[in-house]
Amino acid sequence: MYARAELRWSPLNTPVGCLRSLGQRKGKNAAAGYEGKARFRNTCDLIEKTWTRFVLFCACSMIMTSSARATDHSPLFSYATPINAEGEFSFDTGLFGRTGSGGTQFSTGSGFGYGLRPHVTINAFLPATFGTGNLPESRIMSGSEWATGVSWRFLDSVIGVGRRLESTASVSAVASGPQSATGILGDLHRAPGVAGTLAAGMTSRSQYLWVGCGYTRYANASHDRRPDTTSWSVAYGYRPSKLRRGVDQWDYRGFMELAGEHTGEVKSSGTILPNSSSTTVWLGPSVLGIFKEFAVEAGVQGPIIRDESDVIYGRERIRFGVNLSYLKYSSRSRSR
Repeated sequence: MYARAELRWSPLNTPVGCLRSLGQRKGKNAAAGYEGKARFRNTCDLIEKTWTRFVLFCACSMIMTSSARATDHSPLFSYATPINAEGEFSFDTGLFGRTGSGGTQFSTGSGFGYGLRPHVTINAFLPATFGTGNLPESRIMSGSEWATGVSWRFLDSVIGVGRRLESTASVSAVASGPQSATGILGDLHRAPGVAGTLAAGMTSRSQYLWVGCGYTRYANASHDRRPDTTSWSVAYGYRPSKLRRGVDQWDYRGFMELAGEHTGEVKSSGTILPNSSSTTVWLGPSVLGIFKEFAVEAGVQGPIIRDESDVIYGRERIRFGVNLSYLKYSSRSRSR
């Protein structure tokens, strides 16, 4: 998905602009004073880059969620393999909703990603929720939990012109945000948890296919425990030839996404609540438009399998979302 651009020289990221490396200058007649200034600028550049990475790492380590929300140029409701190239910074924000007979819940927030290495990205998401929906636990849809984690693309194999196989594993620390959950989950004492995901797929210039799964488990808190969540997804994407545009025009692709979740039983005051587990499967389309470094995506899903207690949760009817993304390319690589 990411095609690395090999540069013959690297620009110096200084406040006064990009200066050509003195490595391009050959010969013994280079002025000693000019070389001294270049060394000074290189030293300042190294300090600036190191400090920037340290600040980004600390900031991301203080923020906490891990869900299957869209990142970069991925599907909206599914797990996928894209990560940031080394030095790339990404930002996502959006609005997601769930509605049913138990009410409506909206969530919004900001997601951040930074490529530490060519195949390693640290990421974080800081959400906010509003609404009074009494709905089951979900990791496909973002909630009130904060998380920070790391993603590692351990397989990146080119199998043809414009085609590649990819696999990405992620692990995140999950913690409760300042907002309480709604419904029956809002009555529980909250504790941190751990989330892990695995995604694999095949991508080309015109078609995409991803499969993924995830698992989240929370610790006990005052004899309460939020339910474990097992989730999985399959997403197929198509990029029509007529909608493949240049970098200065909007480029479009569409996805059909299938996602499923199973939540375990709710533990309250040391007692397992009967009929508090749930199993649902969702299907629906999403559309992604890309213009230069920006991407806009929207989609909707409806249930095709729904096994949940109407008394405890009601009946969830629809899920929808809109997401905005920004990706700042590094000087050493370019995204698809």
